[in-house]
Amino acid sequence: MNKFRLNLLHKNACWHTVADGLGQIWCAFPALSQKAKQLALKARIMRQTILTSILRIAAISLSLIVMLGTPIKAEIIGPNDTLQINVMEWDPVVTGGMKAWSGWTTDYIVDADGFVSIPFLGQTEAADITPAELGEMISEQLLGQLALPDRPAVAVSIIERPPVFVSGFVRDTGAIEYRAGMTAREALARAGGVPMLIGATDPLRTKLEAENRLADMIRQQDEMGARSARLRAEVDNLDEITFPALLGDSTEGSVIRAREEQLFQINRDQTKRRLALIDGRVRLLRNEIKSLEQKTLIIDKQLDLAKEQLEATEALAERGLTNQLRLLDSQGRLSALQIQSFDTRSGILEAEQDISFAESERLDAVQGVAAQRVRELQITAADLAETREERRLQERIILILDAVDGAEGALVAHIRRTDGSVLDGLDQYLMPGDFLQIQLKSDKKSAG
Repeated sequence: MNKFRLNLLHKNACWHTVADGLGQIWCAFPALSQKAKQLALKARIMRQTILTSILRIAAISLSLIVMLGTPIKAEIIGPNDTLQINVMEWDPVVTGGMKAWSGWTTDYIVDADGFVSIPFLGQTEAADITPAELGEMISEQLLGQLALPDRPAVAVSIIERPPVFVSGFVRDTGAIEYRAGMTAREALARAGGVPMLIGATDPLRTKLEAENRLADMIRQQDEMGARSARLRAEVDNLDEITFPALLGDSTEGSVIRAREEQLFQINRDQTKRRLALIDGRVRLLRNEIKSLEQKTLIIDKQLDLAKEQLEATEALAERGLTNQLRLLDSQGRLSALQIQSFDTRSGILEAEQDISFAESERLDAVQGVAAQRVRELQITAADLAETREERRLQERIILILDAVDGAEGALVAHIRRTDGSVLDGLDQYLMPGDFLQIQLKSDKKSAG
């Protein structure tokens, strides 16, 4: 390309010489003026054509030089990018080649709305187009705005882009330099990868221990979950247990559920038998009370008769019509009936107290057992929560060790763009200014 450009420059100089010579001949020999005029016009047209070709080749050469000298970060211009804009023009007098515009600032920053302020042109939209397209647009607008004789060569390159911000489960959080074609996986690697467990000098052994511990935690969680479901059914006085989903082996889980269902039935039968005994005793006591009340009525009638008889006997004794022995007999009969009435009423009170005690036992059989089950349920719930946290810890340890070996299946990448959009995936391409968050899959489930 350089050789071709030199040939054009040589031809342009020749045609420039020819045109000047023909002009001089035209002035010296008027007779030849018509032919000289035609040749001079042809020379000027050829020179203009060659000059235009040189300008185009120079613009292309300048673009290539800039591209090779300053690596372009990406094809598409975005907000907050720093651009380098060079404007060149042909200078046949001083340099005999391309010359940069004097006083022209070369570095420009694209604002958040995607515009860049260009001298003589003002706010120019630059986002979502390539540097070459922006260069063509600036060149065209400068040509028209400044009424230039020739179109200037404009080379645009992206020299700096906003960084990508990485956070979450990575070794080194913070900003990393953006590179064209960068994926979330590459950004994870450049952020140091995932952090290693402290003290995990033997990752394989640590993982095996965590897997064994996890199996124990899953079994315990299934046991406590089934126990909690059984206690909840007993507290709510339900006819059957609603078990939670099993986490571990289905066969072992079936044994756990069968054991809890058997215990549930035993407790229900015990409560029913106890309530049945209480109900039977209460019925006996109520029947006893009815019998004593009937006896009390009979005694009360006898007491009334005995009182009347005593009064009559006392009246006869005052008149001397009866002896003292008969009076004593009437008094003794009245006293005996009063004692029987007292005993009967005392029996009724005792039976009523026994019924109260039986009702207390019934209340204890229902509410007391329920309160005991509530306490057991609270203890089980606390143990279950502790076991669940321990299980999640072991799962996290295993995921961390898996992530050290390979990110697939262990990590989740969330990408939040500056425009508010969100993408997921380790193989998603990043853009300047993206916020990348790396999470373990267990952390994602816990957040959900």
